[in-house]
Amino acid sequence: MDKQHITLANHPDTQIAMAGGGGSSSGGSSSSSSSSSSSSSSSSFSHSSSSSGSGQPADPVTVVITLLIFAAVMIFTMIAIKKAPSSSLVRYSSKWKNDPLALHAATVFTQFQSDWSRFETQPMQAYLSPSYYEHMKLVLAALQLAGRQNLVADITVHDVSLRRSHDTTGSLTARISFSVRDIIYDTRSKTTLHEKQLTGTETYKFIRSDNTWVLDGIDQPTASLSMKNTQIATFAAENSMFYSLDWGHLLLPDRGQLFNGAKYDISDINNHTIGVYHDLIIQIYSYIAIPSRTPEYTIAQVNIPRSYGNILVRRKGKGIIKSRPPRGMQQLQTEWRIFNDAYEVFATDIELATSLELLTPSYMEQLAGIGFEVSIEVADNVIYLYTQDPSADYQTMLNLLKIAFKEMKM
Repeated sequence: MDKQHITLANHPDTQIAMAGGGGSSSGGSSSSSSSSSSSSSSSSFSHSSSSSGSGQPADPVTVVITLLIFAAVMIFTMIAIKKAPSSSLVRYSSKWKNDPLALHAATVFTQFQSDWSRFETQPMQAYLSPSYYEHMKLVLAALQLAGRQNLVADITVHDVSLRRSHDTTGSLTARISFSVRDIIYDTRSKTTLHEKQLTGTETYKFIRSDNTWVLDGIDQPTASLSMKNTQIATFAAENSMFYSLDWGHLLLPDRGQLFNGAKYDISDINNHTIGVYHDLIIQIYSYIAIPSRTPEYTIAQVNIPRSYGNILVRRKGKGIIKSRPPRGMQQLQTEWRIFNDAYEVFATDIELATSLELLTPSYMEQLAGIGFEVSIEVADNVIYLYTQDPSADYQTMLNLLKIAFKEMKM
């Protein structure tokens, strides 16, 4: 958006979030702060006095005191506005206006939303930890590759509740209550994919860096702790990737057969890992189209420089001789009989599909030998390796991606 309206006020909290997704700091996750906030007066400043009688002139001393207080309030307000992000209207609630740490947390919150909305990663270095900065750069790059922009506008910070550790870790958590207008915009079609007014809370996790506190991760109340997987967090750290428990629908793909049933506000991406391999962004995550009603997939994804149209390669189910091609696709028979007996191949462009280096016996032999069924889908320039098997693990999916890189000579 060209201009944001940002208000720091006070209001009860409910749910949800935007910039930073459900991202925890790199290589792992941490639970949300249990600190709570309570509602207080929404007025920023107030001063009341009573006169001794109706229609009587005010006492000169009272007038002077009132003017002095008014001047002090105006000076404080002008300083606050000067320190706020540009094109912003900032109002501080009476509960935490005098707490420098709370104001710092609120400033980081609003600045992060602003930079996130405009893909401005360079300014983030000033207030993000080095690891979280690298994580957010990758996520924003993934958004751009998906042809998406997450615009966060009309920001209001209602309250900030702090919890500071008493050990040697030097950590600080700020539970921030807010309201925003959250927009997911398709930069390719120039259309709005999703827009919602959100009121919720996020827990911002800060660590000490020199003489300031820098943001090291964000927890959302929408993240399901039951979905958290410490083994995946460890996998991410060991493979120089970054882990997030919950990315909701922000990075939800919207092309291809696999994501044909995906719906914003319903479908979910969890246990998300992101990294770089051979200078290309790779992601591994779990995906559920409709929670409790549809199967959970484990998906490995890579964006490649070349487009192959739409291709679907899936294992034949037991007893299935031939499936009907998905709408808009044709069935392709390769020159390898054993391959055709085990897999079905559908494509929107047969010529492009036959040039895909993964449609070879050598790669399919790799897929068949891992112990669980894995299918392939290509949506333009994105390759998905996916499975419904609950025994699937991220390391195996990453290894399959690396073999794909080798087969495609990337």
